[in-house]
Amino acid sequence: MNDRRNRRTIQSDEVLFDIIERMEQEGEVGVSELATSVDRSKSTVHAHLTSLENRGYVVNTDGRYRLGLRFFDLGVHVRNNIDLYHVASPKLVELANESEENARCVVEENGLGTFIAGAMGPHSVNTDARIGTQTNLHCISGGKAILASLPERRVRDIVDRRGLPKRTENTITDLDALLDELATIRENGYALNRGESINGIHAVGVPIHDADGGVVGAISISGAANRLPIDRCRTEIANLINAAANEIELNLTYA
Repeated sequence: MNDRRNRRTIQSDEVLFDIIERMEQEGEVGVSELATSVDRSKSTVHAHLTSLENRGYVVNTDGRYRLGLRFFDLGVHVRNNIDLYHVASPKLVELANESEENARCVVEENGLGTFIAGAMGPHSVNTDARIGTQTNLHCISGGKAILASLPERRVRDIVDRRGLPKRTENTITDLDALLDELATIRENGYALNRGESINGIHAVGVPIHDADGGVVGAISISGAANRLPIDRCRTEIANLINAAANEIELNLTYA
């Protein structure tokens, strides 16, 4: 889906963010190759890079540019203003140690999920879902747990905006099938990821609610399917993560 449809935008801003996002993908890059990547003139790209360099957002090393730590500073500032990050982080360490797998916290913003905190157990599997990664909600357990806590109209809006891209052969790509899955999640109290984002990875996710009952995020435990078979996910892991979610919700309310 094209998230920019029917919206008034400033063209120079669009170009600037195209440059930043392309640099994120390519790492260190020269003006000519960056201009080709974003389909703009070298002079336009160089002017944007100069502005970014002057503000400390990019670093120029002999004509090769990369994103600077000023972005990291902004990201840390944003995350530190999220109460859930502070409350969930120590509990994620406990979950990772008890399950011996990955424990993560995800929040929804603009129809996407962002991992804001995590901890790794001794048997954790490395994936590309690092802290700060944004992803679609429908293909991760924490994301589905969040969707199940939202009104159906909001879910439909998110799907209309972000689509249901296929990540694996197990990804839900049909809206009606997703809505049925969300109903099951509400009934069970947890969401499952059966290799829907990465082949061979299973996960369990549980929503986190505030004192008013609104969903503020979700926590999840994920690992290799042979270590987290679905039967274990439905019992031991679901019980473990639900208990942690209850503690987090209490701490959010009374902290």
